[in-house]
Amino acid sequence: MNFNDASFWVFAGFFILFVLIGKNLWHIITSALDKRSSQITSKIEEAARMREEALTLLNACKRQQIEASEKAKSILSHAEKEAERLREESLRETQEFIEIEERLFQERLRQAEDRALEEIREKAILVAGDAVREILSHKNSIGRQNDNVSLFIEKLENLKIPS
Repeated sequence: MNFNDASFWVFAGFFILFVLIGKNLWHIITSALDKRSSQITSKIEEAARMREEALTLLNACKRQQIEASEKAKSILSHAEKEAERLREESLRETQEFIEIEERLFQERLRQAEDRALEEIREKAILVAGDAVREILSHKNSIGRQNDNVSLFIEKLENLKIPS
């Protein structure tokens, strides 16, 4: 060992510097590394927590999607049932309308028949009245009276009154 050598003194200086500052430097380096380690650990824990939250949200979204799908199926089923009910109600109302119209038509037809029969009766009465007048005007001669009665019967037969 040569004490006059400069490299010896550089080594001794570094050694003394390292002994004097080393303890504090070691403490500073380890505390910085510990701090960095705790930051990494907290970030890993936060990432794990966020992953769990994401999985929870994903599961919640899947449940909501299933519920929405079931609700849509329920709404569709209800709409189909309602449409069928409305179709049946419409059919029933149409049938009732047709029946009412048919009854009204039959009533109008019956009234027309009644009016026609009434006109026929009135016509028969007028014809009978004319026949009676003709018979009475010819009543003067007794021989002609039988002819007048047969004329009256003939006019009544020509009338053809329906029963």
